[in-house]
Amino acid sequence: MAAIKAFWNPSLTNSAYASNRQKRYAMAWGFYSNTIYDDLSAHMAATYPTGSQLYRYTKGLRNPVAAWVEFYVTNVWGGTLDVEAGAGKEKPSALPILTENDALRPAIAKLWQWSNWNSKRNLATLYSTAMGDTFIVVVDSPRAKKAYMQVRRPSEFTDLEWDDFGHVKRAVIEDKAEDERGVGYDYKQVIEHPAVWDGPTTRYSTYKDGRPFAYPENVQDGQATWQWQVPYDFVPVVHIPFKDIGEGWGALGYAATVHKIDAANALASLLHAQVGKTVNPAYVAYGVQAGNVTMDSTQQDEIPILYINKPPSEARFEPLVSQIDLTGALALLDSQLADIARDLPELRMSEAMRSGLSGEALGRAFSDVAARVEAVRANHDSGLVRAQQMAIAIAGASGYDPAFRGFDLNSYASGRLDHGIGDRSILPTSNAEELDAQGKQWTQVQQAVTAGLPLGTALREIMGWEAADMAAMQADQQAAFLVDNEQ
Repeated sequence: MAAIKAFWNPSLTNSAYASNRQKRYAMAWGFYSNTIYDDLSAHMAATYPTGSQLYRYTKGLRNPVAAWVEFYVTNVWGGTLDVEAGAGKEKPSALPILTENDALRPAIAKLWQWSNWNSKRNLATLYSTAMGDTFIVVVDSPRAKKAYMQVRRPSEFTDLEWDDFGHVKRAVIEDKAEDERGVGYDYKQVIEHPAVWDGPTTRYSTYKDGRPFAYPENVQDGQATWQWQVPYDFVPVVHIPFKDIGEGWGALGYAATVHKIDAANALASLLHAQVGKTVNPAYVAYGVQAGNVTMDSTQQDEIPILYINKPPSEARFEPLVSQIDLTGALALLDSQLADIARDLPELRMSEAMRSGLSGEALGRAFSDVAARVEAVRANHDSGLVRAQQMAIAIAGASGYDPAFRGFDLNSYASGRLDHGIGDRSILPTSNAEELDAQGKQWTQVQQAVTAGLPLGTALREIMGWEAADMAAMQADQQAAFLVDNEQ
C-alpha cells in the first residue's frame, strides 16, 4: 500500500479545511438561496468565534451572492451551445471545440445529447460557483448502451483522493435513497484506481446502510454483485474547484467577503425594523389605568385610534421608538455595500453592461474581472475535456454508437482524443466595434491582394470565408456582369 502515497496527500484529506467542507457547503448554499439567516444561531456557530453577535432578526435584505453566482453561470459555460460541436461548418458556441481530429466532433455531439449537456452544463457551474466545488461523473451504462456525463452535488462526495495533478484516484459517494417500498436507506459507492487497491483495473463497491449490497443494476457475469471491476484504469470522476487554493477542495470566490455581507444585512435589517416601528409604533401610556384604553384598528393601513375611558387630565401617550441618526446609518450602509462591491467587481460589471457601455470601454474598466473569469474558465474547461475524453473512450470501447467508432481505451495515449475548449467573448461587442473590426479586415485583404496574394486566398485566410462564401461572391459578380451588359 506504500504506492498510494505517490497519489495523494493525506494532509489535504485530513486538514481542517476538508473536515469543515460540509458545513461550508451548507452555509454557501444558504447564501445563494438567501436562507442563510433563517437559522441565525447555526450560521453564527459555523462562521464566527464563540461569543460573537449579530442582530437577532437579520434577514438577507442586501445579499449579493445569488447575483454574483449567476454572473459566473452566465459567463463560464453560458450562452448558445453548438450542439453539433462544430461538425460541418463551425458555429459560434458557448463551448467551441478545438481539435485536429474532426472525427471527435460527432462523438462529442452525441455525448452532449446523451448527457443533456445543453442544460446540465449550467448546473455544473452553479454548484462550483455557489459552493466552491462541482463534480462530473462519467456513467457507463451497458444496459442502456450509453456513456454520459452526470453532474453531482459536491456534498455527496464524502471522501476523495487525488494525484499530484488533481486527477481523482478514489471517490466515495453517499446519498439518501428509497427502495421500492418507499423505505429510506443510505446509499454508498466507492470507486478506486488500480494503484489504490493494488488491482489490474478500476474497482467499484456498493453499500446499503453501511453494509455491502448487490444492487440489481450492478451486474457482473450475469449476476448482481456488490463489487466489480471495469476494463479501464482510471476513475471516471472529475473534480472541478471554483478556485484552487492548494487544499484539494475548492474555495468560495466570495469567502473573504462573508463577514461584510453579514454586517450589511444586519444593518439593513435593523434599519428596516426601525422604520417599521416608526410607522406603526408601540405606545407607553401615562396617567391611565390598565383596562381604560381600547384600540380600533379594524381598517387595514389606517392609523389606529385610541379610546380612553374617563381620561385623567394628565393622561398622555408616547411612541416607544428609539431615536437613531437615520441619515448617518444609511450612509454607513451605503459605504458597506460599496466595500462589498469593491470585493466583488463582477456585480459592478453586470450593472455597467446593462448601462450600454461598449465592450471596449468595459474591457478597460473591468480588466480584473475578465482575468477572474478566464481563470475560472480554465479550471472548468480542462475538467470538461477530461470528462469527455473518458466518456468517449468508454463508449468507443463498448461500441455504444457509430458516432464513437474508431475510439477505444487506447485512444487517449495515441492522441486521438486530444481537444480543447476555444476562446469566447466575455464582453459584448457593439455594432460600431463590429463594423470597425470588419473594416480593418477588409483593409488587410486589400493590402494582401496589392502585395500579390490571390483574392480567394486572402478572403479565406483573413476573413475566414469558406467555399459557400466564395461561390456566393462569384454568383453576385456574375449577376452584376449580366446587368451591366444588358444596359
